[in-house]
Amino acid sequence: MKHHYATQWILETLEKGKPYDVANWPIPPSPSIEEANEPWQPVEPVRSKTPEAEPTVEQEQKTAIETLRQVIDVWRRNRATYPSWLIMPTSQYWELQGSVIDWHPIITTSLNKFEPTERLSAIRELFWRHETLLLPISSQLESLAKETLELIDCQHRTVNNEPYQGNWQEIRQNWRTVATSFVTVARYKSDRQTFEKWVAALAPYEKEDPEICNRLFHERCLWAINEMDFDTLDLVLQDWDPTDSDPAWKIRKSALLREALDETGAEHLLNQAIDEIENMQTEEDSLTIPSRKSWAIFTTLHFNNRRSVFNRLLQLAPFRCDPLAEKRIILESIQGQHKDEEPPPFDVNTGRALRVLFLPRVQPTRFYRPQRMGEIAGVPPFANRDGYTHPVWADVLTKTAEGLAESELPRAIRLLLRAHSSTQRRALGNVLSRPRIATLPTEQADDLAQAAMRTITRLLSALNQFEYQTKIGDALEILSRLVVRTSSDTTPLIFDKALELCRHPQMIQGTNGNQLKNLMERSWESMPMGHRKLKALTVLNTPLLGLDLIAHPRVPQWPDPGQLLADFTTIDRSPDDEDQWQSCIVKITRGLQGNTPARQPASYRAVALLAYGKLSENEKQPIAQALWSDTTLGPDGLPAGTGLHDFGFLNLPETTEGLAQKRFFQKWLPSPDHITKANFEEVPTSLTLTGDYGHVNDRDNLENCLWQLSSAFRNLRHSQIEPELSDEQRTTLANLIETWAEALPPPHGALQDPFGAHILKQRAESVARRIPTLISEIEPTATFAENLYRKVEMLHQRQIPAFELVADVARLNPARENELANLIRDGLTSDDRTMASSAAYGLRSWLESTSQPGTQAEPPPDQLISGIGFTIASRRTTVTVGSLMAAEFIFEHGTEEHKEAIRRSVADGLSYLLEELGYDRQRDDPNEIPELRLACARLAMKMSLDQQEPHPSVIDWIEAARQDLLPEVRFAVQDLDDDQML
Repeated sequence: MKHHYATQWILETLEKGKPYDVANWPIPPSPSIEEANEPWQPVEPVRSKTPEAEPTVEQEQKTAIETLRQVIDVWRRNRATYPSWLIMPTSQYWELQGSVIDWHPIITTSLNKFEPTERLSAIRELFWRHETLLLPISSQLESLAKETLELIDCQHRTVNNEPYQGNWQEIRQNWRTVATSFVTVARYKSDRQTFEKWVAALAPYEKEDPEICNRLFHERCLWAINEMDFDTLDLVLQDWDPTDSDPAWKIRKSALLREALDETGAEHLLNQAIDEIENMQTEEDSLTIPSRKSWAIFTTLHFNNRRSVFNRLLQLAPFRCDPLAEKRIILESIQGQHKDEEPPPFDVNTGRALRVLFLPRVQPTRFYRPQRMGEIAGVPPFANRDGYTHPVWADVLTKTAEGLAESELPRAIRLLLRAHSSTQRRALGNVLSRPRIATLPTEQADDLAQAAMRTITRLLSALNQFEYQTKIGDALEILSRLVVRTSSDTTPLIFDKALELCRHPQMIQGTNGNQLKNLMERSWESMPMGHRKLKALTVLNTPLLGLDLIAHPRVPQWPDPGQLLADFTTIDRSPDDEDQWQSCIVKITRGLQGNTPARQPASYRAVALLAYGKLSENEKQPIAQALWSDTTLGPDGLPAGTGLHDFGFLNLPETTEGLAQKRFFQKWLPSPDHITKANFEEVPTSLTLTGDYGHVNDRDNLENCLWQLSSAFRNLRHSQIEPELSDEQRTTLANLIETWAEALPPPHGALQDPFGAHILKQRAESVARRIPTLISEIEPTATFAENLYRKVEMLHQRQIPAFELVADVARLNPARENELANLIRDGLTSDDRTMASSAAYGLRSWLESTSQPGTQAEPPPDQLISGIGFTIASRRTTVTVGSLMAAEFIFEHGTEEHKEAIRRSVADGLSYLLEELGYDRQRDDPNEIPELRLACARLAMKMSLDQQEPHPSVIDWIEAARQDLLPEVRFAVQDLDDDQML
């Protein structure tokens, strides 16, 4: 009879009283040490063959219980004689696991049939198998075990509050062994109260059992490292003395010393452990020595003579002591299905999002074994030697974190803080995607953020922190993502930490500028506007790199806090803060003087300070003189060393009025003989020559010229400054735009090239978005209008979005209105998200252009307007931010007819989208959820202001936005009063 038949019979007998033939039950045998490498074979108990009367139900139940006692007794003998591997090899693992699968459920179910002390003995055997197999304790078994421990008082020798005569030495040993396992259970649940409860309950046993003492020290250390509480970790490690114990405890302590960044102490202790293992006296066939030796040597593989260490490991492999093989098997068991896919961008509205990696839903128990194996074997995430940090178990923990992200996100993030490796940067993006972070409770986000800050502090305090640059960068990036979910009390503290790190000498010498920039920007954007107003002057007054702080020659592009204020224009100036204003002006002026490293960050701050419009002309002049000093100008006559695009100087103070425009247009309006169709058509597929995607200072590239010129005109119009072009320059500009319209787009063949097609599409789309700004600066001819239509049509045929040009074509060439409407309609109904989104933006631009005073253009057909409403109401898979923004514009600036045409369908669509855009919902591209929620919130706000009695779905969206999990969505409606909404 197979095992599962026997266990099925026992279950039915005990619960239903159904009799069954119990002959030939298999009972797991007790293997000798010599037979430890051989598979277990079932042994049939000897039973009487004398015919007997059919047993009663009561007799059958007694027989079943007695059989379970036999099984447990065999298990007890097995445990006593089982080989002392530090980690059970996979080959033997499956044998023991088969026994667990067959017998554990029925024994757990039947435990209430045993007396408390006998039940405790059975539970100990169950726990031993779980720990040996590195499996988590089931909730059912955990509950029964806790109830049993509460019935037994070892101090007063009572069971269920009654004196009990029994073998109390064995009972005490069983009690403390089970209780010790609960310390681990509580740690994995991050349940501090229960953890401390069991640690305190086991304190009386520490002196009588060295294993309990070492186990508790180990657990306290693991709890501290889980919280990144390095101060506590240092204290516990200092008190922990594993001398005269199993050398495995020294191996484990050594691993924790490495996580505390005490590499010297860790290596010394590991060498001690290896020496002790070599000198251990035990039976010849014991596996204790080779098992411990193999895992101890495994750590040294990463920083000693690799060939020598590898050869020693090969010698131990025949004993089934092969850490390399075990690690490989573990990695294969937790490998994700889409390991090579790029994670999506984290920030909202940062461009096209790639498909986010969501691992298939799995049981979290699958990811318990990899982490627990590292703890038992005593292998650290990293080992450092001679300035190089090598991953030991980091890749296993990182893959474990990816698998846990869906079911246990806080635990996954803690693993990344400990073990994320620079070779697996995609894992960080996959685990900490914005939709996942959005589901993280605020309290847990605060705890994790504090742990991340403690990690950064410890890494910076290391003697030679350059060894840990990668780990610092990972902690910064994790913290920058957590900040979107931290509380209003914690977020400002994180921002202050970011400002502190910007001027930290060891940080400035490092290579984590991008991660620090992310931390500054995300913590700034996550603070409410009121907090930002209070901190704006503080930001402007932070020390300037190269002026107040010494710049490092290796890190010329260190992020400056002043960059945060580029688009921040709401700040007051009052007598109370006048000292800060004057300090800002003096600091910026000094920083701009001369070609020093301070010139670039000072330029960023100058842009922000001047944008507030609070400076007098007398205060502007010193800034202008420092900016335009003859000693700081480039060959083109424009200020050099600022890090600003050339068009940025058009909005800054000048020493002579019109100086910036004159020199800018002299540089960026190409010579007439250079403007040819060939120069537009023969564009290399090089990212370094692409306007929006790389280097933009190549004036010989006509696409870069268009990018710079369009940006310049946009800035000038925004500042209400009239462009000062001569007639000749305007003619050159018109020639440039008309030549682009005549030039052919990339050929179909080039767009099939797997290597360069995406670059060609990006370039063509980028330039098409820039042209509308320039068209308004010239007087187009009829020929140009027709060429422009043809260009749009050809781009559309090549699946290159150019719908932003539709408004200009409709204005310049009214005869093409029907064809343009068809193009928009095709785009809106396209299954391509990029085309659908661009079509919606194009329709919005068309509506916007016809709403301008004095326009002669006809509005788009009503059918297209209705199409926006249909797209939102139908919740097409390609419903995009563009569709929602087009509807938002209609309710803000559109006619009453257009509003009525889409009001009902948009309201219905918003009602459905409120449910479908939950952060826990699955979409083809989950990263779209935050962007779509933000667009829905903005649309709902505009609809609420348009009607006295908004639709219920509009009210629901505004309320949901106010309580949204992400700050961007909350801030979108923060200025909307209830009176305005109702």
